Amino acid sequence: MTGNSQAPEIVIITGMSGAGRSTAAKSLEDLDWFVADNLPPDLLQTMVDLARRAKGTVPRIAVVVDVRSRPFSSDLKTAIGELKATRAQRAVPGHGRASAWPSAIVPEERYLVQLRRDVRAAIAAKMSLAQAIESVGCDDALHWLLVDRFHKRNVSAAYAELEWDE
Repeated sequence: MTGNSQAPEIVIITGMSGAGRSTAAKSLEDLDWFVADNLPPDLLQTMVDLARRAKGTVPRIAVVVDVRSRPFSSDLKTAIGELKATRAQRAVPGHGRASAWPSAIVPEERYLVQLRRDVRAAIAAKMSLAQAIESVGCDDALHWLLVDRFHKRNVSAAYAELEWDE
């Protein structure tokens, strides 16, 4: 990489299923951003490096990332840590507003860690999937848009992945 390589403007779009990632990505594509959908967090830095080598021909990148792109039972902290290490200007967190990076991912990280902990507890208590869906709550419900529509789906997805750990 040469010293005069220009760093692209980066926006990170995060969230799980139903969070509006695709809608945000399509909007940015309409504004002539280069958008990479469903990029694993491990490849973010590679993508930024490639954009720098393009010497300004890719000035704006939007990256859509599902922090659960790794299995939910794997090291969630590592995946989020890799995201936080990326130098982005702003982020569009799932079910939230665009904000400064990396603080934008903190509420989502808190939600995912709590979801994983509570679903694991439900599995350990021998709850069925239906029981877990009804009993695993969301402490931050007031801070998330559409939580009533998608939290139960997130519980179901986490249960399906985590039950194999037990």
